[in-house]
Amino acid sequence: MKAFSKLISTIPIVIALTLLPSTRVNARYGIRWKTVPGTAIPNNMNPKPQPAYIGTNTKIRRGEMVVFDAYVDGQYVLYAGNCNKKTLYRLAIGSFDNQRQPRKIRPYPNEKWFQASKFQTKVLKAACSL
Repeated sequence: MKAFSKLISTIPIVIALTLLPSTRVNARYGIRWKTVPGTAIPNNMNPKPQPAYIGTNTKIRRGEMVVFDAYVDGQYVLYAGNCNKKTLYRLAIGSFDNQRQPRKIRPYPNEKWFQASKFQTKVLKAACSL
């Protein structure tokens, strides 16, 4: 039974990984970014924060699963997400060039599905609603 549970939990990752080539094909001419409303919240550490952005031309959705590019705190993140459960999985991270396109992308090490924070829920909701 434990092995079956582990297999079931990895199925969304397998789906997400099979969708990755599609996101790369769509981004051949650059990712187009859309601002995620309500994500630029000033605080003592960052009085002039940047909002989060999601890629509009690279998002892939299959049922409740979504794979999307995000620009969060100046860093590139490729997420897999579950729109119904509000969970995320970081597939890859990277930096940006001067035209806000990802570079130096690398797999996110030792990742597991996690419950999205309030901020991350806004980003996931925006990706799920595209």
